[in-house]
Amino acid sequence: MTVLETALSLRAAGVTTIPVKPDKRPLFSWARWQKELPSEDLCRKWFSQGPNIAVLAGSVQCLDIDTKHAPDGPGLWDRYQKRCRDCGLADLLDRVLIQRTVTGGIHLVFRCAAHLGNLKLAETGDRKPLLETRGQGGYFLIAPSAGYTLVQGDWSRLPALSAEDRDSLLAVARSFSQTAPKEVQSPTLANEAAPGADYDTRADLPALLKAHGWAPIGGATNYWTRPGKDRGVSASWDVIPGRFWVFSTSTAFEAQHVYRPWHVFAILECGGDFKEAARRLGKLGYGTPAKVKETPKPIAPPGLVDEAAAPEAEIKPLPQIYAWEEEEAADWPRPVQIVQGVLYRGAKGMIAGPSKGRKTYLLSDLAVSVAAGVPWIGFPTTAVPVLYVNLELQAFAFRDRRQQIQKHKLSALQKLPLFSWHLRGYGVTLFTIRERLLRFCQQEGIGLIIFDPTYKLNQHGEENSAEPVGRLLNDFEQVGREAEATVVFAHHFAKGDASAKHSIDRASGSGVWARDPDAIMMLSPHQEDDCMVIEMHLRNFPQQAAFVMRWSYPCWQRAPEADPAALKGAKGGKGQAGRPAAITPEQLAAFLAIPGLQDLSKTDLANLAGKVMAVSSSTIWRRLKELKTDTK
Repeated sequence: MTVLETALSLRAAGVTTIPVKPDKRPLFSWARWQKELPSEDLCRKWFSQGPNIAVLAGSVQCLDIDTKHAPDGPGLWDRYQKRCRDCGLADLLDRVLIQRTVTGGIHLVFRCAAHLGNLKLAETGDRKPLLETRGQGGYFLIAPSAGYTLVQGDWSRLPALSAEDRDSLLAVARSFSQTAPKEVQSPTLANEAAPGADYDTRADLPALLKAHGWAPIGGATNYWTRPGKDRGVSASWDVIPGRFWVFSTSTAFEAQHVYRPWHVFAILECGGDFKEAARRLGKLGYGTPAKVKETPKPIAPPGLVDEAAAPEAEIKPLPQIYAWEEEEAADWPRPVQIVQGVLYRGAKGMIAGPSKGRKTYLLSDLAVSVAAGVPWIGFPTTAVPVLYVNLELQAFAFRDRRQQIQKHKLSALQKLPLFSWHLRGYGVTLFTIRERLLRFCQQEGIGLIIFDPTYKLNQHGEENSAEPVGRLLNDFEQVGREAEATVVFAHHFAKGDASAKHSIDRASGSGVWARDPDAIMMLSPHQEDDCMVIEMHLRNFPQQAAFVMRWSYPCWQRAPEADPAALKGAKGGKGQAGRPAAITPEQLAAFLAIPGLQDLSKTDLANLAGKVMAVSSSTIWRRLKELKTDTK
């Protein structure tokens, strides 16, 4: 067919063509003709002199195999054909129109109702195109333009492909890219001994894929077809060493993304829950320290294993249940008091206060004091190695604060058993750092671990929900038990005036924050500027009286002359609604002596006294108990 015959034939089929110069540039602006079909007379005028001809892409689409950039030149077309036939797409290759370009490349041309843009599907390592599409908004030259020849088919009978068939050809094209997309940025484990990292090195990924309905192409395991499809290329395995590369848009994975083996496990076995995936892999035996597995043995693919059949030895045994006599005879050593009268070694402590309340200075002071064995805001300490997990400050800023505190308290920058782990910007959770943290603490004999602030480790949970908060605090407790260390963490107050709440209720979020720690220290703003009221709630020691601290850079100092009842925001200068007032047993006794009250029940009497004296009923009950004790 001549150029004019080709143009008229395609026009009859509803396809627009335009004349182009030898350098492939159109003879005129063609934007109008993307939406309008030129008349037959206009086509005759355009192509009567026989210039080169191009199709405006849209419903007619083209897969361009650019062999000039391929390392093996024309061999790229041969490899593409073979891969299509290996994966059951031979009939599609037999149906499409095929032409050879002026540079020796190949065009596969077809009609498809589904939209297609101009896409780069595969590139060389230096970003030169190997396979790309010509779709809406583009054009491509066709035979009989100079240098273009038909290899298969003719322009009067352009084949039509379904969107699925077309996408199958494009997926094969993507599998030839020498430039992989970036690896999926999902949660990763911190070190080589973690279950996920271990699974990456030992996984039998082909077995896992087969267990979930994926099928290898041509008997090999490099290219795979997705479940529910009996032909085509949907992904590759180990083409990028140790990585699963997905091409298809119809799977649980994201197209054009690369996945580590344990990410594949997390998506196929655990619905994308990476924490659950790591837990299950650990139960299946992955994550054993390298020195224990010098000659690793393959583990059966998780998708084929009954989780209930995991060896019982992998589950840590629980302690015995004690009879009364056994507990009386038990010789349990009492741990040292890291902060005397406040915290035992192995306990949990929480310091909470308003935002920008200088909690980090107080915690840094605690770290220096315990590492040196010197008093901390008036409390003696026991010297033990300290690890400070800094999630908020830039590393240099943390060091500057620590140096200033150390100079103030010790008069010199002497060497201390104080370690810092700067994790700001790393998006970690307690789960992802736990194994490395424990290994370091056991290696260095850490006796105090400080996490500052807590919310940075709780990225996947709500601080208002009891379940995730309880899980996080249980994890803190387990870290403390396994490391034999005290764990102290920072938390923050809810927004607004906290003085209207009892001190234990000022922490933001779930009530678990107030119920769980062994020692709670609340920092509430005092009416005097740069002062904080410290109120403690202790599980294992007698309660400490509230006191005031005054800020004096770089440390907080006790201010014994200041009134701890004078909270900022409190009505009348002292006390506040919901906070027990400082009534004495004698004041309560005077109230109870009022005639007519003796006939009331204890409950009604306590409720009435609370209303009249503006205190909580629990305070009344405590004072009643004190009165009873005094009269014995």
